[in-house]
Amino acid sequence: MIYFKNDSDPYFPYYYHDRKNQQEYLFLYNHDLEKESCFVEDFDYPYPVGTLLCKCLNIITEIGKLVKGYNDVPDSLQRIPKIIYDFLPEGKERNTSLDDLRMFMEYALYQNVASSFDFYGTEFSRILNCYHYVELCSQDKKYSTLDCLVKFSILNGLRIQSSFKALNGFPEKEFEAVMTPWEIKSYLDGRYSPDNLSENLNDNSPQQTYYELFYLDSLSDLILTSLSELFVIGKTVNRCELCGSFFIPRRSDTKYCDGLFPGAPNRTCRQEAKLQKQNQRIRLSETERQYRSISQMMRQRVSDFYAGGDDINGNLATDELVDFQKKHKELRAKYKNFEIPEWQYSNWLKSFYKRKYK
Repeated sequence: MIYFKNDSDPYFPYYYHDRKNQQEYLFLYNHDLEKESCFVEDFDYPYPVGTLLCKCLNIITEIGKLVKGYNDVPDSLQRIPKIIYDFLPEGKERNTSLDDLRMFMEYALYQNVASSFDFYGTEFSRILNCYHYVELCSQDKKYSTLDCLVKFSILNGLRIQSSFKALNGFPEKEFEAVMTPWEIKSYLDGRYSPDNLSENLNDNSPQQTYYELFYLDSLSDLILTSLSELFVIGKTVNRCELCGSFFIPRRSDTKYCDGLFPGAPNRTCRQEAKLQKQNQRIRLSETERQYRSISQMMRQRVSDFYAGGDDINGNLATDELVDFQKKHKELRAKYKNFEIPEWQYSNWLKSFYKRKYK
């Protein structure tokens, strides 16, 4: 397990995956504190499958930009915690999975790797290799399989962590009590807890929940384990074509994430892509072609008048061109906002074809 340079903080993570509800959890367990009861408390804060993985990958993306050239390593080290907190901010309400991921990332990237300037070290290389593998998966879905993941892990000297069942967040425990057939049946049906064998649970007891529990040794373990769990349920990782962030798509061909688009705090990348496509359709529409044709025609008339020494008509044509562009801007905005129909906008444009200068 992970033991970092500060021996007073022997943290290592447990990773839970609820395959039935497709939720995931991350919890750092401290041997010194022995807070096993926190397992159940932490399950109030589930995250959709792959969310923690994508947050890790997006943090690594930003850190990779810092250390890519290794030009100013000390400055890069100072900025790593800020990057982690930018992606995993502390909210007013505690969110255990994100808080623990933040702590884990700080240990795994800042203290365990970066503090020793070990950017060429084994673990950091494994993290980057995992990152590059996910990039490959986002580009070609044929590599998003367990078979390819196993081959990749062998190539890099990694091992996909084995899991075992956890009941309501607790690892299953051995017990010596003699159980009656009814107790065994209740336990197998999910109504009987191994920690309360002496209690008489009836058939109306709440169903117990089983989770896949993994012990992780490193950040590369977290990435590999998350990928293996995603591949088991047929999910994959995509990279947003607008902001470049990793995300888990609802459909494998989804190109844009649901995160906020940079520079537009009220729109997601998916909404921004839809808006851009709409604007593209408008640019290529018949009305847009009409506008370009009329503008070119009016500019040519202005040029012809001035070239022929007719300054009076040249000034009139210039004023009309300015008025046309101003009015067009107003009507085009109303058309885009569906305040006026297309035919009204188009007829106004066509009316300029009939105008002649004397």
